[in-house]
Amino acid sequence: MDNLQMDEKLARLRRCRREMDTLKQEAEAIEAEVKAELEARGVEQVETAHYKVSWKAVSSTRLDAKALLPVLG
Repeated sequence: MDNLQMDEKLARLRRCRREMDTLKQEAEAIEAEVKAELEARGVEQVETAHYKVSWKAVSSTRLDAKALLPVLG
């Protein structure tokens, strides 16, 4: 690969990353709208003709194994 080809590849990579960032922001905005609509309706789940969506708060508890190492050590 010569330098011109490398420049073209890197330019394409840059464009792809910008598009990915734009699409990620768009997806996050849509997700927020869907969550807000579910909240406005006071429901955790909605079924449409093509989709079934639910949004629930989930909590988890995890063990910090690194914190235990000095104790078990």
